[in-house]
Amino acid sequence: MSSGQRIGIDVWSGLLLAIFGAAGVWLALDLRLGTAINMGPGYFPLLVFSCLILLGIIIAVRGLQTVQEPFGWPLWRPILFITSALLAFWLLVEPAGFVVASSSLMLISIRAQRRLTWFQSIIFTAIAVLFTTLLFVTALKLPFALWPSFS
Repeated sequence: MSSGQRIGIDVWSGLLLAIFGAAGVWLALDLRLGTAINMGPGYFPLLVFSCLILLGIIIAVRGLQTVQEPFGWPLWRPILFITSALLAFWLLVEPAGFVVASSSLMLISIRAQRRLTWFQSIIFTAIAVLFTTLLFVTALKLPFALWPSFS
């Protein structure tokens, strides 16, 4: 690394992943771990968060070894749209049903970028909502109401 190089986004991203992983490991340690054959409720989360720590360290070390542009200000449009989409799904899933909530999630989150037209966004949303409905409600039998209840 050259003396004038600043820490790039890969280093910060790797460190953030490792911190999230460490927090997850810390929370998973309160759960019973069990063994590989007889897994407890904390076994899989501990495994996943440990892998997250490892991945974060690898990304950070590789970021230190390469020349990168310095970390800049975040792009606010994607952050605001994705956060709004998640909040809309959370607020709509019970009162409006899975189809309406998923549709709002997709339509709002697609607007985080400007590559798709509204027509393309609606087609993509229809396909994604159909697939997720078949997967979560039909195949996995999760207890979501599909449509709003007007009773």
